[in-house]
Order: sequence, then C-alpha cells, then structure tokens
Amino acid sequence: MDDQQRTVGTSIGERRSGSLPKTKSRIQLQSSDRRQNDILSAMRRMPFLLLSVLVSGALSAATASAESPAIVVKVHQASGVVSPYFQLTASPAQSVAAGSLQVVNPMSRPVTVRLDAVDAITTNTLGSAYAQTGGAIHGPATWLRLSRRLVVIPRHASRSISVSLDVPAAATPGDYLGGVAVEALGQTPTAKVSKGVAIGETDRYAIGVEVKLPGPRTPIVKFSGATVSREPSGLVFHVNAHNTGNVILTNVHGSVRVTTRSRVVGAATVQPGT
Repeated sequence: MDDQQRTVGTSIGERRSGSLPKTKSRIQLQSSDRRQNDILSAMRRMPFLLLSVLVSGALSAATASAESPAIVVKVHQASGVVSPYFQLTASPAQSVAAGSLQVVNPMSRPVTVRLDAVDAITTNTLGSAYAQTGGAIHGPATWLRLSRRLVVIPRHASRSISVSLDVPAAATPGDYLGGVAVEALGQTPTAKVSKGVAIGETDRYAIGVEVKLPGPRTPIVKFSGATVSREPSGLVFHVNAHNTGNVILTNVHGSVRVTTRSRVVGAATVQPGT
C-alpha cells in the first residue's frame, strides 16, 4: 500500500490533429474492487485517473512543490508509532482515535488549509491512490472524523487536527482503507504545455488511514473479463480484475498473454502492486 502521497490535481486541455499512428498493442491491468459485504467500497473502479501521483517514502512528509502556498504535513499516530500514514485496529460500533495531523506553514504569510475525507482507490497499474475531493465518499471514508475541516495557519506556525473513526456496528472483519486530503487554498496552478497538451497543476497531500477489523481473512482476486480500446498509442487490452475478498492485497503480480488462434497478439508482465 502506498502510504502517503502528494497528488497533483490536473485540468487538461488537448489539441490533436492528423490520423492515428500505426497500430501497436499493449496490455493494461484494469483493477476494480467491489463492496466487501456492503461496506467496503474504498477501492472503486476508476478507469482513467486525472491525477499524477508522487509517493513520499520518507517518514516525515515532504513539502509541496507548487508555487504558492506551500505546506508540510506530519502524521502523529495515537499509538506513538512513527509512520507516514495511520494504522490502527478497531471493532464494530467503536469510536477510536487515529492520532493527529500537524500542518506546518513555512511561509511568511498566513495560509488557509482544507481537509477532506476521501476514498481510497486502486490504480490501473496497481497501487493504492486517493480520489479527488468534492465527490461522494463511500465505505471507510465515511467513518473518518476530523476535528477541523478548514484551518488558518499563521506564518511560520503549525496547527494540529485530530483524526478519529466511528466504525459502524454492521462493519464486518477485514482490511479497510480511506484517506485524508490536505490542500492549501489559494494555489496558483502551474501550467505545463507539451505536445499540444496543457496541464494546470495544484498540490494536495493524501494521508492513508488503514483500519483492521478482527476476524477471518479471505484473500481473493477474480478476473471478470477483458476489453479492447484504441488510444493514440495503439490498441490497449484491458484485463478486469476484482478484489472480492476482505484483505488489502499486496505483492499482486503475474503475466497476461493475448492470443488469436495460435498467434500471440500481446504479452505483458504484471509487476508487483497493491
């Protein structure tokens, strides 16, 4: 699982001309997760992500790189264990403290920061990521409670926001993942133009909250079919895989081969992911 991420929200304007290139083929694992016992819908299918995800592997959060304003986000678990994301065990019908987020403003002027609960999702290339803010939340993201949603941080100061969960009584055993998005308001989008595509970027942090409910574990991956689509780079084969169990699967890997009669059309190795 990717623990803490700095995501770059994108708005894209595209200009294309001419015909498609000569046909090539590639294989993409299209991942999606069903609800687990009508509760877990944190890893929903998201075929096309308008996100560019940069994973921070350091135990202390990195500073956002957009031009104005910048913040630093640090995780303080209630358990005292040092980690870039929240990890806790809970039981149904229980309220439990995850810890707090310390948001630091290193700038010489005040910064307003917004915090939102967001769904965890599985990317098409495997690996966990987090949905954009502003949409409906589902499953464990609805369990999250934040002491404050909007915080004004004076210059060269920091503020702490408590994070807790209210686990519903109907929750069943298994692993659950949600996230807390932290974004400095008033950012000036950084524009990038390349090959006729213009992208405006704003920085946002997403902090994972992993909750384990005790009970039997059932790791399952099911394949539900495949589709073919034409993209500018050529033909893309999508293999639809579902996590129908109640475990966050790690080190998922394998290989895919597409054939027509005895001819191999395409083949790919699925690198280890979550």
